[in-house]
This record gives sequence, structure tokens and C-alpha cells, in this order.
Amino acid sequence: MPSEHHVHQYNSVTLGLGSNLGDRLDNLFMALELLHQEQEITLKKISSVYQCPAEGFEGPDFLNLAAQFDTSLTPTDLLSACQKIERKIGKQVRKKRTKNYVSRLIDIDILIFGNIIYKNDTLSIPHPAISKRDFVKIPLQELGITVPFKHKNETETTDTKRGARSLRKENTLTEQLKTLLSLK
Repeated sequence: MPSEHHVHQYNSVTLGLGSNLGDRLDNLFMALELLHQEQEITLKKISSVYQCPAEGFEGPDFLNLAAQFDTSLTPTDLLSACQKIERKIGKQVRKKRTKNYVSRLIDIDILIFGNIIYKNDTLSIPHPAISKRDFVKIPLQELGITVPFKHKNETETTDTKRGARSLRKENTLTEQLKTLLSLK
């Protein structure tokens, strides 16, 4: 497994962003803007915005998207930048990491970091649940990223029971967001 010191000058990274509390579209916009304002992170393109029900807990529907950036940060430095932005927008930091999911103003996950496979106590790249979540897979595919990888112990490769049927592409919200970000 490569160490972080083997990260090249600039890597293409893909982040997953989601929000199910407050003004969800504004939360996504703020997160993308704050990421883009970081000195070593440049926003390249975003997928469409997708609405889907909360999974694994009762809560309001999420708005989700995938976004591609170029960065010269290391994986852990990018994680720190994402966590700083989550806290700035108002994500509550849990004292103890659990598998219980909760509603949130913003969630930013590192999905893919160049061609790097990386794992430590706080970060796994590619994201371990990437191939199991249609709200991640479909936006990635829209960006031209295939999701062939499965992690060990992964049995189900898609949310087939609810899956794409419960995922709704939000064209109007996507256009609003792209206009706010001055993207095509």
C-alpha cells in the first residue's frame, strides 16, 4: 500500500456530498464553494443532484451529488479540509464513531483519490461502500467513472430493493447549482 508521500503533484479526486437538513441545496453549494476556495483544491465538474430517502435511519430525504476536483493535498490533508468545511457548515462531530447514521446538514466523503488505494484508521480509499449505494454509483457513472470495485466481505453490489427506483434526478436543482457555481 503506497504511503501518502507517493501522492503525485496533482490528483483527480471525486467526493460525494449529501445533505438532508436545512436548505439542502444551499448546504451543497456552500460545501462546494468552500472546497473550491481552498488553495490546493480546484473544482472541475459536478454530477446532477439526486434526491433519495435516508437509508439506515428515519429522516428527511437527502440531496446527493458527486464532484470532481484536482488537488495537490495528501489523502489525510484532504480529509481534514473536508471535515473543517463540514464543521463550518454545522455538522455535529460525534465523540465516538459509530455505524449509526443520522440526519446532517452536510456530509462530504472522499470516494476516489486518483488511482490510489489507501487505508488507515480514519480513511479508506476508494470509499468502502461505493459500490453498494446507488446515490453514489449513479452520480459517479454520470461523471464517466465506472464502479467495478468491491471491497472484501462485500456481497450486495447495489441497493436493488430500493435502489435506483427511489433515486430521483433533480434537473432544476442541478441547473441552479451549476449556475451558482458558474459551471457548464
